[in-house]
Amino acid sequence: GTISGMIKAKGISRRFGSVQAVSCLDLDVPRGVVCGLLGANGAGKTTTLRMITGILSPDSGTLEVLGHRMPDPRRLAQRRIGYLPEAAPSNPEMKVVEFLRFRARLLGLDPSRSEEDVTRAIVDCDLADVRHRLIGQLSKGYRQRVGLASALVGDPELLVLDEPTVGLDPRQLQEFRGLIR
Repeated sequence: GTISGMIKAKGISRRFGSVQAVSCLDLDVPRGVVCGLLGANGAGKTTTLRMITGILSPDSGTLEVLGHRMPDPRRLAQRRIGYLPEAAPSNPEMKVVEFLRFRARLLGLDPSRSEEDVTRAIVDCDLADVRHRLIGQLSKGYRQRVGLASALVGDPELLVLDEPTVGLDPRQLQEFRGLIR
C-alpha cells in the first residue's frame, strides 16, 4: 500500500557503547503536521532526529521516512529532507547568499533552479537586508534564520529542526515561530 505518513518508526533503538540513547520508539508522523519531540537533556531527541535524517542508523526496529526504508536509500530521502542541526552549520567567513548557493550546490540542484531556491529561502526567512553580509557578523537570531534558509533550499518535503530556538531572545523566538508557521 501507499505510505501516507512522513515518518513511521516501529521499535527503533540506538545505543552508544553502554548508553541506551533511544529504546523501542514508535513514531507515526502524518503529512502536513508540525510535530515536536519533548524530553529532558539526554532523552534521545537528537539521536532520534539523526536517525530520521539518515545520519545514524537504528540498531533495531524499522524506520521509514518519506516512503523510504531507512537507512538503505537514505541518499534518496535526504534530498527531500531539510535539516537544521542544533548548532546551525554555517561558515562565518561566507556571505549569506554565498552560503545558500553553496548549500544548493551540495544538494546537486540544477543551477537554474538553485538561484530560484536561494532567492525564495532568503525571502521566506526575511534575510534580504543581510544577504550580502558575512554570517559571522550576524546576531544569533539572524544566524538561525540562515540555518533555516539553508534547510529550505531544495524545497524539502520534510523539515527537521533540532532545538532551533535555543539562545534566542523572546522577540527572536516569536519571529522564528512566525517563520515556521
